[in-house]
Amino acid sequence: MGKLLNEDSLALSERYSDTMREEILPFLGQNREVMFIHGKDNRKLYCTRFAAEEPRGTVIIVHGFTESAFKFSELIF
Repeated sequence: MGKLLNEDSLALSERYSDTMREEILPFLGQNREVMFIHGKDNRKLYCTRFAAEEPRGTVIIVHGFTESAFKFSELIF
């Protein structure tokens, strides 16, 4: 198997589907925590958390109504 990621840890275009299937999605599946947080009027909001081994900060992605965290898999990785 050849190189899957570039120097910025993004999937190489020519191997994108292989990289997602072999590297990114398995990693995210093993490092995902699903939870609910309370929003306005105590409404439950679905939340997915991915913790880094050595975090340098926190990133919060708030996606649109018709999107999901899955759309941001490569960015989260």
